[in-house]
Amino acid sequence: MSSNLETSAFIELILSAYGGLPRWSKVRHIEVTLTLSGLLLDLKGHPGHFTPTILIDILTPRATIQRLSRNSPDERWVYTPSKCWIERSDGKILSSLDNPRASFNGMTRESKLSDLQLCYFVGYAMWNYLVFPWVLARPEFGITELAVHEEMGERWRVLEVTWPEGVPAHNRVQQFYFGEDGLLRKFDYFADVFQSAASHYVLDHKDFGGVVIPTLRRVVRRDQETGKVGWFGRSSFLLDYLEVKILDE
Repeated sequence: MSSNLETSAFIELILSAYGGLPRWSKVRHIEVTLTLSGLLLDLKGHPGHFTPTILIDILTPRATIQRLSRNSPDERWVYTPSKCWIERSDGKILSSLDNPRASFNGMTRESKLSDLQLCYFVGYAMWNYLVFPWVLARPEFGITELAVHEEMGERWRVLEVTWPEGVPAHNRVQQFYFGEDGLLRKFDYFADVFQSAASHYVLDHKDFGGVVIPTLRRVVRRDQETGKVGWFGRSSFLLDYLEVKILDE
């Protein structure tokens, strides 16, 4: 285990590896076009490959998603923590869901998702993926360094991060694994909305206007008791970023 000073220095290394706080402070939105597929989408009633474009507001949990609908590519799906809705390009709201997190109560890994529930899941997940690791600099996020982890021939330092109330995430306490270069290798969590444990590997970091973002993500199932990862099974989710736009204030 490292001291608080050592952990603070390591967090500074992480933020520097991703472009540094001075650069991040100028960012207002991030827009990503990606391919999205995986076993869990099939199980949840949304099979196949999607190519959505997702715009997030980095200051508050909000995402606007296009082309995630099979019914109409012109629909916009909007995620906020308290409400999700689907609207036409002219702004007319077609359907909405208040308190979307509560709609997942009682669901299992195999339960089907409505379009609005899928909007909530993709929205909060992508928001968290794109604002990390910058949330490590925010005082409302709790951080504890755990013992070093060895995997793939490397020694990874591990930060356990606790999300504040009111910021939706897979679950409140997650473990993040970093290489000596400060770049994220994977993170572990239990997806409350699916009642399923996962390991999420991040790959192919690229620089976009001074902000470094991993452009390939693979999520695999993890045994909650043993920690064994289903690396050679089918991906629960596979995200391949095709285009990334960093939009400054």
